[in-house]
Amino acid sequence: FNPSRDPAILKEINETTGFSYIPYSHQDKRREIRQTGLVAITYYNHGVMLSKDKKYHEALLAYFKALSLDSQFASAVRNILSALANWGIDLSDNKQFDEALTVVRTGLQLAPEDAALLNNRKAIWYAWAESAIDSGNSEQALQIFARAAEDVPSENFLNMQSWVFINPGR
Repeated sequence: FNPSRDPAILKEINETTGFSYIPYSHQDKRREIRQTGLVAITYYNHGVMLSKDKKYHEALLAYFKALSLDSQFASAVRNILSALANWGIDLSDNKQFDEALTVVRTGLQLAPEDAALLNNRKAIWYAWAESAIDSGNSEQALQIFARAAEDVPSENFLNMQSWVFINPGR
């Protein structure tokens, strides 16, 4: 087994698993796994497939099982955060804004500086306010922007309240 013989195979391994192949000649950079590690990889792969099917709750369970079996499984951590970020946006796209924020906040408790989760939290608030504006509910949109300003003080949500009145005019 030597995938380094074919660059296309190396690329496929990396794209499919998120792992970079480390050749035998660099054993100091390799990490040996045992049977428990193989089970962790199985859970991880199951989580990847569930994420692709947008079954985020089940995917998260699989990723956490993988992580509990192999605490150094960095790809499992990355995929947990990715699943939470993607799940939040999917919920927002389906106008389940409270649930979307709950999912993203959960991710931010685990990784407070995660760029995707921080961005998605703002995007969800904007989408929620815009949904209220589009449905003609100006008062609700103003309240959403006020709540968003409390949740994300660093963002300019209070100034965005003017959008409630500008957007219908355009």
